[in-house]
Amino acid sequence: MTTPAPQPSDVGRHLLYLVVFDPEDGTAPTEISPVIDTPLEGSDQFAIPHGLARDVARALPGLWCCLHLPQSPGDLVDLEAWRLKGLQQLAMGHHVMPIPVTALNSLALAPWWRPMLALCPDELVERTAQGAVALGVELPVASFSSLGDGSLEEHWRAIQERVCPDVPPLTGKVTLSRRLDLAALDLPWRLMARRMGWDIDAPAEEEPRTLLHRTLQGHTLVAATARLERQGLTPEEAEPVFEQTVVEEPLSYRASGLRIEQGC
Repeated sequence: MTTPAPQPSDVGRHLLYLVVFDPEDGTAPTEISPVIDTPLEGSDQFAIPHGLARDVARALPGLWCCLHLPQSPGDLVDLEAWRLKGLQQLAMGHHVMPIPVTALNSLALAPWWRPMLALCPDELVERTAQGAVALGVELPVASFSSLGDGSLEEHWRAIQERVCPDVPPLTGKVTLSRRLDLAALDLPWRLMARRMGWDIDAPAEEEPRTLLHRTLQGHTLVAATARLERQGLTPEEAEPVFEQTVVEEPLSYRASGLRIEQGC
């Protein structure tokens, strides 16, 4: 008699978000294609300028929203600065699967995935809900028209209750970023700022240089806090030396880089 392979616990499974779209040819693919691929046909088959298949391009509202959701259970926990610095060294991206609605019923997920939420165009809610039940998606299906700052907060709260029910949720607002061109800097900064209790709101006229400076300054503050935590200082003991530690932290980065370049 064959012993079934042990299944990973929920703690060890990766959060997975599904973004459903309606394929133009109405068929189910034999395999799930990447989001971005080199078009093999004429330019009328894909969206400019990114080369997205036109049916996948219509799923962008859901893809955009997923980038604002927790990447892993670690995003739901209030961590000390030194632990946060360690977490930043890990390659932890979002796990988002764009999938044709016609493939939902035939999709087999590996046991290490934990399907948390499915998002879809309004006209596909009923079909997506049926497929989501079969896949074990834990939260109710969300339509694209329902997505916004309010739904984002609700999804964070619902994911928190599912994944870390005994952990107090992070404080601070959760809002959608409005600028795609700044997302690579803005989204990681937003999560870091929320963890540290900083003001997340950014001016509408935010420019890349300003945001980059803010992001680097934020990392310096986290690193300085982490250094003082490792030294075992209490908040009262750390306060008088915090500003000097912030000044010294970028200098230590430069010194480390110099040692690496010199092969030390």
